[in-house]
Amino acid sequence: MGGCMDRYQVLKAQAFNSREIGSLGNASLMFIRQFQFPDTYDPLDGYVGVDHDHVMSEGRNRCIECLMRHTGFGELGLGDWARRTRDADEKFYVVSDVKIIAFLKDFLQAEPGTNWTGYRITQTVNRGNGAPVWTLEIFAKHPDSKTKVYTGQDAPNVERPRSRRMYQPSDQD
Repeated sequence: MGGCMDRYQVLKAQAFNSREIGSLGNASLMFIRQFQFPDTYDPLDGYVGVDHDHVMSEGRNRCIECLMRHTGFGELGLGDWARRTRDADEKFYVVSDVKIIAFLKDFLQAEPGTNWTGYRITQTVNRGNGAPVWTLEIFAKHPDSKTKVYTGQDAPNVERPRSRRMYQPSDQD
């Protein structure tokens, strides 16, 4: 690219809101989880991103086997499985970032020789049938890359949550 400083921009995720992810919700690229994932990235870096239903349409049986092998759940349990990040009471199984990367590499059939270093999972509600559509993204930061990466929802690649306040009190209240 002859000294060109081009960067690629990822789509911004919506802040997580549990009220919007059900079958009647309005989630559109709603944040589920991310680890070491960029806002913008260098052409040297590796990136694969696709909606899970597109991958499923190319090999449903392989995808279901992959989901069961990695998550223990079928297609609809993916979001709940991926959100399991904290377990203060040790009452449920915590999913590590390493396990999520292993799942994504397998599910997306990502290039095996690549050192995949991060990921992001978002959810959209299909407006036609209410089914969840998971956008699965996997990222490989090149050793010479200056790309900044982020973990969690407090990142420039995620919109800030909207206020839950229903009205703004006036000076006369």
